[in-house]
Amino acid sequence: MRRDEHNDIDSLLEEVISQYSSRESPPGLEQRILNRVRRAPPVPRFAPSNWALAVPALVCVLLSVLFWIKRSPQSVPTPSPSLSAVPPQPTRIAAKVRPVRLAVAHTKPAKREPFPARAPLSEEERALLSLVRQVPEHAAEVLSTQPLFTGQPIGYPRVLIQELQVDDLTR
Repeated sequence: MRRDEHNDIDSLLEEVISQYSSRESPPGLEQRILNRVRRAPPVPRFAPSNWALAVPALVCVLLSVLFWIKRSPQSVPTPSPSLSAVPPQPTRIAAKVRPVRLAVAHTKPAKREPFPARAPLSEEERALLSLVRQVPEHAAEVLSTQPLFTGQPIGYPRVLIQELQVDDLTR
């Protein structure tokens, strides 16, 4: 559309709108609108029909966001070729300042978790690890006196529990 055609359409629209807005509304129009609004049945704000599409749509959006977050790959820092190819140049400053070396991260392939997953350590196992880390000599001495596990069940002497004698229960 050319600019002069655009101006013609604009002027035509302005003329029509000015004629439309200058007209008076028919008598009684406002009262008829108000009566119609008063006669209309009240619409409940939180009706189930209002939420029939909104709730499933919200659930779908939340599930898709969760799956997207779960499936997005971990960001692995990749070394920049410009940083690794050019060694840093020391700058000459009057004050004693050590030059900064840019560290380039060496990436290794991701290590796979063993299957089945390892069980977390129990409190006793954590206590044993703590003892070994803090006092390794004492832990070696204590553990060397313990017999090795043979696979046989541990034996305990038989425990006998005697019956309780109650004399009078009617009091």
